[in-house]
Parts: sequence; C-alpha cells; structure tokens
Amino acid sequence: IRLTLTGHNGSDDSKASSDAWLADIGTAILFAKKHRPHAQLYFLGFSAGGAALINYLDLNPDLKTGSLFLIAPALSLRGYAHLVRV
Repeated sequence: IRLTLTGHNGSDDSKASSDAWLADIGTAILFAKKHRPHAQLYFLGFSAGGAALINYLDLNPDLKTGSLFLIAPALSLRGYAHLVRV
C-alpha cells in the first residue's frame, strides 16, 4: 500500500497534523489487515512520514511488524549532538 499523508502531494494542507497522519497510518494498516490478514507488515517512511510512523509504532507497541525502513526521517537528534565529532 502506498500512503500519502494528509497535506502532502497536493492534498489539502490545512488538514495536516500529527493526529491526521496517525489516523492515515492506522487506516492503511486496517486496510492491509482486512485484505491480507496473515501478511507480514513492512513499513517505509520518508521524512515526516518516517517520524509519523515511528510515533504510530510507539503508540501501538502490540502491532506486529516485519521491518521498518526510514529514509531521511524528520527527527531531532539534538540530545545526541555531543556524540558527533566534526
């Protein structure tokens, strides 16, 4: 399933919010489970989608997933900046 989060790729950006994105992800997962109940779930998140996906999975720890692939997730690493040498 390819999911475009609310407010992305030309959709109405006035409706974009983290709650809307969590609902988008939940709807896609329900759709996948309805049509392929025994299939393993694999996720790929890009930018804000990666951050939303991490948030969704954190809020739903009982969800069984295969793998999680993140491409340039929109995450803040300020708490870890001291570990990086430039």
